[in-house]
Amino acid sequence: MTWLIAALVAAFINGTSAIFDKKLLGKQGLADPVAYTFWVGLLGLFVIVLAPFGFIALPLKTILIALLGGVIFIFALFTFFTALYKYSALGFLQLVGGFTPVLTLFVSSIFLQSVIGLGNMLGLVILILGTFVFLRMEEHGARYGVFSLAILSAVLFSISDILKKIAFSQGPFLTVFIWSSVGGALVALGIIAFPALRRRVFQSAKGTAPRNKGLYLLNRGWAASAAIATHYALFLGHPALVEAVLSFKYVIVFLAAVFVLKEKMAGKILFWKFFGMILIIAGIAWLGLVNYIHSLPVSTHMEWGVTFSDKFSRELEGDGWKKAYTDILDDFGVKKLRLIAYWDLVEPKKNEFDFADLDWQIDEAQKREAEVILALGRKTPRWPECHEPDWAKKLWDFDAVNYEKELLGYIQTTVLHYKNNPAIKVWQVENEPLFPFGLCKPTGLRFLTREIALVKSLDSRPIALTDSGELGFAWPLLAIKGDMFGTTLYRYVYNRIFGNIRYSLIPPGYFQLKKIWAHDILGKDIFIAELQGEPWPPQGMNPTMFAEIADYAKASGFSTAYWWGVEWWHEQMIKENKPEMWNLAKQLFNQ
Repeated sequence: MTWLIAALVAAFINGTSAIFDKKLLGKQGLADPVAYTFWVGLLGLFVIVLAPFGFIALPLKTILIALLGGVIFIFALFTFFTALYKYSALGFLQLVGGFTPVLTLFVSSIFLQSVIGLGNMLGLVILILGTFVFLRMEEHGARYGVFSLAILSAVLFSISDILKKIAFSQGPFLTVFIWSSVGGALVALGIIAFPALRRRVFQSAKGTAPRNKGLYLLNRGWAASAAIATHYALFLGHPALVEAVLSFKYVIVFLAAVFVLKEKMAGKILFWKFFGMILIIAGIAWLGLVNYIHSLPVSTHMEWGVTFSDKFSRELEGDGWKKAYTDILDDFGVKKLRLIAYWDLVEPKKNEFDFADLDWQIDEAQKREAEVILALGRKTPRWPECHEPDWAKKLWDFDAVNYEKELLGYIQTTVLHYKNNPAIKVWQVENEPLFPFGLCKPTGLRFLTREIALVKSLDSRPIALTDSGELGFAWPLLAIKGDMFGTTLYRYVYNRIFGNIRYSLIPPGYFQLKKIWAHDILGKDIFIAELQGEPWPPQGMNPTMFAEIADYAKASGFSTAYWWGVEWWHEQMIKENKPEMWNLAKQLFNQ
């Protein structure tokens, strides 16, 4: 988060400094970009006064990298000042601001081999988009006239940033900063080694009005403070993100160009500039949220539970499903269970209910003082997602009204049957009700609302609603509608088109965002309803992946997680003589 604040401070200073640069470059004397670049580089020597505050010896390689970064930065400034003198402040600055973060991201991916995460990437895209939006409706002559200089300037700024970041990774901030400033000063001194350039520098100085000289030095001192903030942001953050956040200076430039420089803009141009400004501010706000999430402490304690499907356990072990269930309860000492009232098992024939197996599961849980979330509805856990009895499926095809009536009847009967059972603490109404997955369509928001109202009218215990963890987008609404919110969390999945997929670009911060909304803002209890602990065929699952998923869950911000895959762990141990997953889970639960 500190890097973001430093970058914003630098952006504000750079924006105001750029406006003064434009005004000064447009006047006699300081208008020569060669002279201007010389004085910028030479004044960098003043950072040497900071040496007593922490300058230390560095390896020669690190010194050379820092010096080179400073040298290239001065060349980037020269192209920057050249175009700034020739073209509109807005047209050129926005081009450089749009290209620099893109090129920096590309170069850093090669030389730094670093990734910025999905959340930061989204913020980066918004900022770059906002910067380019500024160019919409620009005069074509100005746009194409500055294009080559903008690309060259952006390339040089990018290379300079990467070199400085490499040097920062090898030495302390102050020492590397001083060496890079010295590199820029060496270029300035090299300028006056050439007679023609030396004459331009001193002729420029002679022709400068005393008032402009004072303004120039004042502005350079102001810009120097921006250099410190920028380098500190580079020291702490990713160069591409720092360059993207520096686009905030274009908001400053835009406002100053209108109100200070009095640049005339047509209504359409003004609209797109304003729209670009909103995007830049939104991108910065998003990065602020992402980095706030990253700064949150990682949970060191998790309360582990399990989701148990008697239907799936039967598929794996037949009549041995009951032993699997009691082994899970006893070996793991589970105190949090999510059980399922499958419609096709509870009401196999119309109006004929059979709760025997579910009663047994809940009774066994109660004996061990385990708390139960009971999932019910049309769409419940495990493939094919919708578990309707055959007689009800026929109604779905030609009589939706009676289908809904029968579904509500099953829900009502189930709730009333367990209404006085103390083991059940929460009703889960449907499973991922608005997420289109499985061999059935979601029930829809209208009918989900009716289901929730029915359960609330029958019992006062809280209602949990769930959504897909990685691909679901209904979670903000579901967190509002339910008393509790649950998310799934998978890391390794399989797709028919793309094959095996690892959600490597989704950081734990994405789940922390859900936690902030559902728990911190709405005050709802939250839990991970399905934490992947089994393979998604043909993707494998092993102890290493299991441990990785457990660590990821701890970083998600959710303090309670229900493992998904206990039936498979047991089947692997009993039938395949592969107890590794079972033993690993047992160790985790008993920590």
